[in-house]
Amino acid sequence: MTCEERLAILKSLLDVSNKLLGSYISKNKLDADEEKLYKFIKKNKESIDQGLFLIPDHSINKLKMDPVFDESKTENYLNQIEMINLAIFTYNVLKGRECETCVNNFFRSIIYDKEVTSEEIEFYVKLRHFALATHCKENKNCDISKAIEDFFPKELDKLYFLPGKANFDVPASVNCYRLKLLSESRDEIVNIPSLFNDDTLGAFVRNRYKNLTPKLQITLKRKSGEEPSVKKKAKTANTYIATPNAGDSEKAKSSKLINEKPKGRRVTELETFPEIHCEEIMSSDDENPVSDPECDQLDETEEETENNHDSDSEMSGPSKTSGPSKTNEPSKTNESSETSDRSEPSEPSDRSEPSDRSEPSDRSEPSDRSEPSETSETFTLPNERIVKRKIRKPSTPWTKEEVAALENGLRKFRRPYWADIIIYVKPALDNRTGPQLKDKARTMIGELKRRGCTEPDQFGPYKYVHHPDPDPKYNIVGKRK
Repeated sequence: MTCEERLAILKSLLDVSNKLLGSYISKNKLDADEEKLYKFIKKNKESIDQGLFLIPDHSINKLKMDPVFDESKTENYLNQIEMINLAIFTYNVLKGRECETCVNNFFRSIIYDKEVTSEEIEFYVKLRHFALATHCKENKNCDISKAIEDFFPKELDKLYFLPGKANFDVPASVNCYRLKLLSESRDEIVNIPSLFNDDTLGAFVRNRYKNLTPKLQITLKRKSGEEPSVKKKAKTANTYIATPNAGDSEKAKSSKLINEKPKGRRVTELETFPEIHCEEIMSSDDENPVSDPECDQLDETEEETENNHDSDSEMSGPSKTSGPSKTNEPSKTNESSETSDRSEPSEPSDRSEPSDRSEPSDRSEPSDRSEPSETSETFTLPNERIVKRKIRKPSTPWTKEEVAALENGLRKFRRPYWADIIIYVKPALDNRTGPQLKDKARTMIGELKRRGCTEPDQFGPYKYVHHPDPDPKYNIVGKRK
């Protein structure tokens, strides 16, 4: 079978699965029409895979064997396979068929390569109980204790996780529920409400269908080349420019071109506040100075001397009031000379001193060093802080070998001797610290409490964290200093 034929069958199965799930979600039951839809799915699926469910890994690998297959569409096909498997799962659970197969393929076909939530773990445990009850009804003479051990196993590999995707909250919940069932009678275990009567199955199916539908729609948009039409207009202080004068329309046009943000890269400060605006503002300030009208009739030398004399007489301390006129680099020389004048207040100011200073004509000329100060006084600079983000080191997931080593250490010492446990199980926990062992133990205790465990024996070796064994023979100090 070619890749095109497989994809065509997959597309038809997806359409029928959408109809079946949509009908169940709207009516919360399956009618004769849904029976026909499931028969169509079962018949056409057998040409791709002989099992009850489509195994995502196997199906994708078969498609990849054809050189025509597009690798970029792998995610789309995985979402289609998950939707088809969800329809098969829903039908069989409602009919009470193949319950054990549905349980064993839960993490490999129904929830594929996904982080399991607490609600899904709770549904998974109830699904195992439903499969156990169905098995006991079909086999009335079966050993109930052995059946509980089979449907709620202690071994992690019997939960059938994907390789490297084990979630250790699941076995903790399964173990806690197994202890609960062992304390109940056969009638209490078998006579339980069906999953679809209390809407347990309906809530799970609606949630999975809601999560898968947007993924398929987004993938189809990408396939057709459509882009989301969400365009937000940037409104920041970085791109604001003072409105130029009425006679500067050409310069305003050029400023808009210069200040336009290029796509795909950050606008630098030079692009945001171009040099042309600094010159415009400086020229406008020189043309329209803010000063006393009586001083306008003085020549340039007398104007500077008069301003310096006034500032000397008004200054009463180290701080001085700045006038409306702007100062540039030559103003540092003025400040040094004014400081020397203030140091001898009894002597009159010499009017010949301004001749040694820079001329106002030199000061009025714009320079590269004066532009930033002019820009900072005219424009509202962006008040952005560049804060170095603290990158937190990602946590390393616990492996089943590490969890088993932690439990063995707690069984050995029967006390929370974390340092001794690390030494005892060496080298299994060489990459872990005492606080990490303590956090993991408390996490497991909290999860068991949420699952209904109350007695100390129900917590397994973790009971020694809060209830250490008083027997002195276990109070071993080991190699601790």
